[in-house]
Amino acid sequence: MDHEAGSGAVIDPVMADAMTVKSRLLSDIAICEPSLHMGPMQSHRQHWTRTARNALPSGEVQMLREGAFITPSVVSDQRLGVKPSGLGLYTSTATSAGCSMWRALMGPDNSMMWPQPWYTWKVDVERDVRVAEIISATRWVELVCNYPRLSHGLVYPDWARVARDFDAIHVTLPTVIAAHGFHFACPDRGVIPPAFWDVETVLWLKWCFSGAHLVESVGVG
Repeated sequence: MDHEAGSGAVIDPVMADAMTVKSRLLSDIAICEPSLHMGPMQSHRQHWTRTARNALPSGEVQMLREGAFITPSVVSDQRLGVKPSGLGLYTSTATSAGCSMWRALMGPDNSMMWPQPWYTWKVDVERDVRVAEIISATRWVELVCNYPRLSHGLVYPDWARVARDFDAIHVTLPTVIAAHGFHFACPDRGVIPPAFWDVETVLWLKWCFSGAHLVESVGVG
């Protein structure tokens, strides 16, 4: 894309979505794990993984707790971001094999980006959560344009406003592929910077958990 149109090219989300239809891999995943492809988010299969990078000064890795959860409204004045950091919680759906895509992305070995030890918990999600299913680049653009936060010609999601209507957003695989690294236009407002979701992801904007259970630890001891 950069070679043909230059860095920062703005593309049509409908065209981006059309390209994912041709993916044999996505088609195979849709058969085996349909929720990763088109949703809905599976609340009983959400896994949360922490690494040594998230450890306390003592070296202890924090457990999942409501006191450490930061809602978007509290950090609304922080740095703008398409994929926010420092707020909410990210989980990924465990497949029938028991491993989420986020955990699979980390691989089997230690790395500078994700230092061991690794801890993966299955989170207990409360009932009746409101989830925005983002199943395509088109849906992603619609979300951002419906909840815009403008800065110097760029359009970011206003996560505080999104959190008023939804407890979480579920970014499925077609969206990851279609939107990864691309700019999209938000008509009459500006350009949406690239999103780098990497894997199927649930971004929790509200605390919706009653507990968590450790299902894997790697590199401990």
